[in-house]
Amino acid sequence: MKLSDFLTRDVIRHLFLGITGSFIVIAFLFYASVNPGQEIHPQKIISAIRESSISWFFLFIVIGVIGIWLRAIRYLILIKASLMDQPEALNSEVPTIRQMMLITAIRGMLVDLLPARLGELAYVALLKKFARTSIPAGLSSLLFAILLDIAVLAPITILLVLLIGFPTATPLKIAILALAIVVSFYIGIRFILPLIMSLINGFNDKREKSSGVIFKLIKIINELNTAVQTTLRAGVFLRVLSITIVIRTLKYSGLLILFYSVARGSFPELQDMNAIKTLGAMIASEMTAALPIPTIMSFGAWEAGGMTFMSYFGAPPQDSLLALIAVHIKTQAVDYGIGLTALLLLFSSGRIMSRSANQGHSLATNNKLISKSLLLALGSSILAIGVAAGSWQWFEKQSNEFHFETNFPAIPLTERPEWMQELSGFVVWSSNQYGNHDIIIMDLADLSSRQLTNHPNTETHPRISPDGKKVAFIRSLSKWQSWRDQRPWNVWIKDIESGEEELIAESGTAPSWSGDGKTLYFYRSPAQIWAHDFESGSQTRLYQKNEHGVPDAELLWPSIDGKGRLAVSYKDRGRPTTIIAEPGKDLTVVALGCMLTWSPQNDFAIFVSNIEGGNQQNQFNRYDPKTGEIIKWLDLPGELSHEYFPRLDASQNFLVFAASDGAHEPDIEDYEIYIWKTDTDNAEAQRLTFDTGNDSWPDIYLSQPRQ
Repeated sequence: MKLSDFLTRDVIRHLFLGITGSFIVIAFLFYASVNPGQEIHPQKIISAIRESSISWFFLFIVIGVIGIWLRAIRYLILIKASLMDQPEALNSEVPTIRQMMLITAIRGMLVDLLPARLGELAYVALLKKFARTSIPAGLSSLLFAILLDIAVLAPITILLVLLIGFPTATPLKIAILALAIVVSFYIGIRFILPLIMSLINGFNDKREKSSGVIFKLIKIINELNTAVQTTLRAGVFLRVLSITIVIRTLKYSGLLILFYSVARGSFPELQDMNAIKTLGAMIASEMTAALPIPTIMSFGAWEAGGMTFMSYFGAPPQDSLLALIAVHIKTQAVDYGIGLTALLLLFSSGRIMSRSANQGHSLATNNKLISKSLLLALGSSILAIGVAAGSWQWFEKQSNEFHFETNFPAIPLTERPEWMQELSGFVVWSSNQYGNHDIIIMDLADLSSRQLTNHPNTETHPRISPDGKKVAFIRSLSKWQSWRDQRPWNVWIKDIESGEEELIAESGTAPSWSGDGKTLYFYRSPAQIWAHDFESGSQTRLYQKNEHGVPDAELLWPSIDGKGRLAVSYKDRGRPTTIIAEPGKDLTVVALGCMLTWSPQNDFAIFVSNIEGGNQQNQFNRYDPKTGEIIKWLDLPGELSHEYFPRLDASQNFLVFAASDGAHEPDIEDYEIYIWKTDTDNAEAQRLTFDTGNDSWPDIYLSQPRQ
């Protein structure tokens, strides 16, 4: 096979159309998935890829290699069946298992390269060139493999649709139609095709002289018909059907593993999605990828089916699209990594074998062919390695610092409102201003800031002790970790004056202090709230899921008041919901929203809601636990109106929080820190940070709080 075989004008045209089509489809999906006040941010794809489990990714690779081996066995069975008792009729040979695995791996790489799966034809060409398997035998095995895939996939789809209860009948109709097409196609090639070929051959025999083109076409169709009919009589379909079921099971198991690996930490709403629904989304993606949509590597077409399916069941379309793109990138990386390796091996071994098989070639000619093939394969491998290495370096850079380092300019004293000029105390928060997330501390007297921590790993969620001497925070075990990632964090305490650090709890997150500073509460997966007693050093579990009415779900932002009441948020079928749990009492559902947090004096709670919010939807609400009354409390005017991370000082007169222009992701978006005097107008809130980094999880301590 020559390089020019791949670079024909038609192939280049198809590639150009595919690239253009993918850009158009993905752009449309991005546009369709954006809701008012909730933007879509492609950089989350990078974060999701980097945060996904490496061990799960390698498991996906192992499953992929096993799938290639099983597909190769299936192809071999079908090819042998097509040549049963008559290999001479087609002048064909049966490939070895090694050749078949290499060709199958290359087919997996090329199948989606061209629209409508035209890359499948490369499988037939490779069989002809390197295994000397005839085109009819190759086409016959490919035809039956595709039919078997559909024959297995269609009933699975029908069963899933019936189990899930899809809101429309469209997927069910498509699956039934696909199954009907398979049955009709089988009847056609089993009974109708032989009759048609008999008529054509009889008509052709009566002609005195056949046209060269028509004769060749009839000959190819006759040979294909011979291979198909021989395969049908071989009695191998029970074996290949069983293998196909295993292949599809492995394929979708691998996709589910990869999807949950990507969703874990980065897309919690998708992580909580029912596995059967996720499987349905994967199948929907595979079905739309097979449609004749002009895309490259099925990018756009593959995401469209899965995103539509997930959106039907309440999953955020933005997260669904980004997660599916991340999964698609990883699957293509595996397919092309394995495929390029197989291409290298096939080209090198194939040319060497052809030297001994083709005695008519001179040694010099064969050496020349070997050299060209090796150079081509080597060049492809070097290119692939270079692209992979460059992409990894780019991911490494982008995932650790989505923003440029900047300085915090102090607001001139004369420009501050009077209440702000009289403040004495400090604010802490997590920021990636210096490259990765560290804890920053700002003196409210002169608004000067510095790093309180300086560690290569991610540090976030700082909480100041009631006496203002220490800060509790969490530190990741790896260089970069999203706050959403439930992999283990450790809870630390840092003495502000001495700088000494103390490890309080392993595998903990979301620390918060008791009012007297004698206890530190923290969250530990799965869904447990613990308390660390500083006097005894003991740790006690206070709450866990399925107790005291606490739901069976991940608990987010837990807050415990002086009476032991747990205010917490969780995802209820993808919707953020705020609840209050108390031993011996019924669970209280406050409202749809998140970050339900007790006030320091425990007389009300604050939560974030996007119902009837301002320019960017989000707002802060107050909840009175005695009356159940909810009032709108803070909603900034202007573009920075996506409020998050509310924290009150001990007097409850000052609130610090972060706000963005609508971008939501807590640990990568451009949030800015604000302070607000609670008895002033919302517009009086003052901005403390002016950088392009991520500033999140603020807390405040006032040594002389103003009354």
